[in-house]
Amino acid sequence: ALPDKYTVKLFLNRLRKNIILSVVFTYPKNVDEAIKAAKYIESGQYYKQQSPVSTQISESNNDTKAWNKKDIICYHYQEKGHYSKECISEKPVYQRKSNKREASYVRLEVERKRQSESRKELILRSRNSIDEFMEVETPQIITPTLKKKVK
Repeated sequence: ALPDKYTVKLFLNRLRKNIILSVVFTYPKNVDEAIKAAKYIESGQYYKQQSPVSTQISESNNDTKAWNKKDIICYHYQEKGHYSKECISEKPVYQRKSNKREASYVRLEVERKRQSESRKELILRSRNSIDEFMEVETPQIITPTLKKKVK
């Protein structure tokens, strides 16, 4: 026969998940104690003994009136009486580029125009948009190794 420690674990693994922890915290020494605890918990007696959580709302909160918004000022348009998220005034229309690649091509064209006449300087862009310059004697293909040197 298996030791009590292992048989208790086997029994606990077969219980429903919602009562396993409750049975474990009764610290059963053998399977009989674990079964007794599981039945007790399933019957609801265990939960009746637990201290009830206070769900009462204090009476002073029941008497509170709706927030007075007459002194509130909208962040966007400085109008009184509402928050910015509730603003019904016309909001400015933001024009976003629909294609991110299109924006990348434009940036590439601008960078090509900025290259020096002698082609000795090659402008590389870093992630924080600070230009970094590197001397290049002959036109080279930018490789990952070359990028690491610049960073």
